[in-house]
Amino acid sequence: MKLTDLESDVFFLTNSSSATYLDADLVRNINRHYDDVVTLIWDSVGDWSYDDSSKTDLPIAVADLIDKVQDYSIPTTARKVERVEVKNKKGNWQLLQPIDKSQINIGLDEYLKTPGIPVKYNLLGNSIFLYPKPDANQITTASGLKIYISRSVIPLSASGDEPGFATEFHRILSLGAAQDFCIANELASKEADLRREKERLMIQLKTFYAQRHRGFGQKIIPHREYYK
Repeated sequence: MKLTDLESDVFFLTNSSSATYLDADLVRNINRHYDDVVTLIWDSVGDWSYDDSSKTDLPIAVADLIDKVQDYSIPTTARKVERVEVKNKKGNWQLLQPIDKSQINIGLDEYLKTPGIPVKYNLLGNSIFLYPKPDANQITTASGLKIYISRSVIPLSASGDEPGFATEFHRILSLGAAQDFCIANELASKEADLRREKERLMIQLKTFYAQRHRGFGQKIIPHREYYK
């Protein structure tokens, strides 16, 4: 369903029109429920990293490494950093291990103080800190830092825009926006019907994304989130 289809469905579900449900309010509410859906998907997936299918590039950020410079800005679209790699002098990518400052028992400026090939990283604010600092004699500086991210979705704005998740569940967005209209206009009975249908689809969506990568089997993974 494209944005124009979602809007038409909201009008159908609520017996409203563009005169009674202003476009700015309708699009804002659809995108709010879009964020809710994406959050649920991220909570549901295990081995897969969800990304908005409407985007044409991969959720990977690449930057130059600078000799003896320790901190680098995280992409503004990142909700979570999944993986960090640096390229050594031979051109091979090496995985860095995440570490939290609470795990460092000495002064941060003293930790892995001698520049070399980074082996660990720490996330602080909107920056990523590499330990040790990169040494240009031991790493490849040009496009030598790679960050895999979970990123924010692109809000729907044009009539032809389509949500970047499984099409079977697009109606969750129009149901949610229709709920908002009913709440604002004190249509309690109708709102309850819409809520039940939306909740049914949300349960199916969660099951769908949780099971789509069954090939890896079921496993329990201790998890620490370092950036959101």
